[in-house]
Amino acid sequence: MYNVYSRPGRSYFSGLMVLFGGILVGMFIGSMISMGIWVMATDRGIFELQTQMTNPAYRSVFQWIQVVSTFFVFFVPAWFMAQYMSRKPFAFLGYNTYFSGRQYLLTVLVMLAALPVVGAMGDLNKMIPLSGELAERFREMERQYNDQVKVLADIRTPVDYVVSLLLMALAPAIFEEMLFRGGMQQLLFRGTKRMWVAILLTSIVFSAIHLSFFGFLPRLLLGVVLGLLFHWSGSLWLPILGHFVNNAVAVTQLYWYLRQGKTLEQAMEESLPIWWAVLGIAALIGLLIRFYGQSLVDRKERVPAEDQANEEQWMS
Repeated sequence: MYNVYSRPGRSYFSGLMVLFGGILVGMFIGSMISMGIWVMATDRGIFELQTQMTNPAYRSVFQWIQVVSTFFVFFVPAWFMAQYMSRKPFAFLGYNTYFSGRQYLLTVLVMLAALPVVGAMGDLNKMIPLSGELAERFREMERQYNDQVKVLADIRTPVDYVVSLLLMALAPAIFEEMLFRGGMQQLLFRGTKRMWVAILLTSIVFSAIHLSFFGFLPRLLLGVVLGLLFHWSGSLWLPILGHFVNNAVAVTQLYWYLRQGKTLEQAMEESLPIWWAVLGIAALIGLLIRFYGQSLVDRKERVPAEDQANEEQWMS
């Protein structure tokens, strides 16, 4: 069940407990540090942080607060869990170069094909029937979320665009994939040895933690696609790349629309025709099948014999 690098007496269930406990601790530490950043950068009181979150004047401050908070909530817990479970924590999380250039390209194509499907899932999500009170509560949460996004996504200059790619696309991709695919999905799969159980449970938590009902199904689908990329390739770098592509397209789209003179509201409401989703589904399935086949070839050719033996050991 364990390989030669596993720390004795550490179960996958205890690893999950360490991971979830780390998230709670990370939320507390991240909040404390975020408040410190707010006070030092703005010379305002900590009680004004919440009330000023939709103030465009503090956009850069909130971008850095977001990076710091997600670092402590996602990256740090996964790192401590991996240290707890293995003497090679980075290897445990899936940081390796077992992939090829073809997988790299296929990952980009898979994520581009998924975009119209994710958009269609968003439209489907809005059709879920809700009671009047519950629907209004979710809409209010969505309005608050969108108001905060509008502040962070007000990208007007090339410098804003580059900074946004780093802080809103790359950093979340690294931090979130390390927690969800490298940490949670890895532990669930090793504990249950069931791919779909691990991917679906991880994707549900991945979507739920964003606290957006109307974005639940799109993020669930995104989590499943990223989970398949990780499971089949065995490398965390590919879902990180896929997550970055998804985020970068959104940032680029906002920047492009704003450069065309559209408002943030218009840019955020842009959507593709439904027939794009039909084409996207066909392309997504075909590309995932191609990615799976390429992964079988690359893992056979690229995984060192020692690592392959260790993998077979914990699977036995």
